[in-house]
Amino acid sequence: MAEPDLSKADFAALLDLSEKKFNRWLRKKLLPERDRRLGELKNQRLTFGGRASHAAGINEELLSRKVRKRIGFYAGVAHDSGNPEMLSAQRLAEFRDRIMTSVGLACARMKNDIEMEARAVGNVSEAQLQALLNEQLYAQLRARVFDVVNAELGVLEAEGELAEPPEPVGDTGRKAESAALAPPSTLPKPNGQSRKRGPKPDHEGAARVAEIVARVVPDGDWRPKLDDICDALDQEHIPCPQTWRKRDRTCRNWADYDERANAIKAIEYRLRAANQRKKTIPETLS
Repeated sequence: MAEPDLSKADFAALLDLSEKKFNRWLRKKLLPERDRRLGELKNQRLTFGGRASHAAGINEELLSRKVRKRIGFYAGVAHDSGNPEMLSAQRLAEFRDRIMTSVGLACARMKNDIEMEARAVGNVSEAQLQALLNEQLYAQLRARVFDVVNAELGVLEAEGELAEPPEPVGDTGRKAESAALAPPSTLPKPNGQSRKRGPKPDHEGAARVAEIVARVVPDGDWRPKLDDICDALDQEHIPCPQTWRKRDRTCRNWADYDERANAIKAIEYRLRAANQRKKTIPETLS
């Protein structure tokens, strides 16, 4: 299926796209992790206050990651579309307000969870409960997350300020400028042949990916097991594609892929490179 032409989409459609990508990641990655980690706290021998304190730390960590990822998806769509409006000060300010509204709702849910657990436990003093529900604690939390949001959006705002429209040039000047700046498409070989320029395949890395895929899915039908393969690649410290990190600064691992098709394409490329390497080695040694 062909990728949509984002260059023709308006701001509302682009914002909706970035939010859909974020919400899909949220449901798939962050919410299950939150439920797992908070559930593990209940199995530990902690007092109500100790459990509430640990839960607050987990929630703040995940909330900071959540806003970074949300901004990362927004930045990825902005870069892919080339839409300057997404990086304008006005739109970024609106996006900041949108994010902080959700942060406020998350803090309200945290307070509600504490109250519900206190009622379930039954032996929590009123003084202890009020201390855990102190609004000042949540104001400080919102301020810390706000600093994270400002730092991330500040980078995008700076990009928007630097993205000035190019100066118009005539046809002759444009052609000359393009010829001067464009890199040569081929490089001469000593025998007179030419080859296409481009990144050289990482055969060693591709071989490791192929080995991991074969180990996780011995029958070769690896696409339905994509998440298991991505987790295995992360466990073996195989770096994810650099283009992922360029499009989304929060992307650090294979499991952070935003689009299933992109992850499949990246693995397919490495499997082909590994297979090609196997074919060329015997020819070299013969």
